[in-house]
Amino acid sequence: MYQCFVRNDQESAEASAELKLGGRFDPPVIRQAFQEETMEPGPSVFLKCVAGGNPTPEISWELDGKKIANIDRYQVGQYVTVNGDVVSYLNITSVHANDGGLYKCIAKSKVGVAEHSAKLNVYGLPYIRQMEKKAIVAGETLIVTCPVAGYPIDSIVWERDNRALPINRKQKVFPNGTLIIENVERNSDQATYTCVAKNAEGYSARGSLEVQVMVSPQIQPFDFGEEPVNTGEIAAVFCLIPKGDLPIEIRWTLNSAPIITGEHGFTLSRMNPRTSSLNIDSLEARHR
Repeated sequence: MYQCFVRNDQESAEASAELKLGGRFDPPVIRQAFQEETMEPGPSVFLKCVAGGNPTPEISWELDGKKIANIDRYQVGQYVTVNGDVVSYLNITSVHANDGGLYKCIAKSKVGVAEHSAKLNVYGLPYIRQMEKKAIVAGETLIVTCPVAGYPIDSIVWERDNRALPINRKQKVFPNGTLIIENVERNSDQATYTCVAKNAEGYSARGSLEVQVMVSPQIQPFDFGEEPVNTGEIAAVFCLIPKGDLPIEIRWTLNSAPIITGEHGFTLSRMNPRTSSLNIDSLEARHR
């Protein structure tokens, strides 16, 4: 049992917490996994992933970064062996050229994550899966890989306004279809980007990605004034967010503890989408 005691001239307080040591925890580990495979369309595909760990992890599957669910020709299942390992499988019935791509199994528990990925190549014409709108905060790095199917693929390029990338030093394009844009800015990088995949015979496929650059909130510095205040007096302060995309959530804390309106003399008011006020009806020692 750990105890903390705090005392000043007016009052004292204490808190305690108990640390319980349980059994041994082992992060997930992939014990057995599928390998890269190249095949003709038609047959069914069976991908298997075995993972261990304590507590027992849950396994999920992704195709080019998008979660796979039990739908149409895709079936996912798993079971736990007598020694505690999880066996998960992905079965694809009558595989099509469009089913090709980078498959990933992810083993996750509360103490860690392990993953394995490998490509499934299915002979056929180039095909690009639909890409969802990508929102990214200004200043961060955009990393996206073109979700290409079909095999073999001769080249994968990215374009913007019909110009092949890169067009500046912030942009990098890799042969596997990965596009990286460093330190994204709304004025220069928010746009629609197009991925183009071609095979040696000249057949091609195109897919578009809309990139939205979000501006993170900035708080205008505030204070309660330089003059000392006395017990029983009132105090008020405003939190103003001059920059940042809406909607914005504003929360108040005191020494990392959430402030709730109506408790301990606090009143919180949302004056507009970018401003919140904090009022203290009667100052006490607890408000320090």
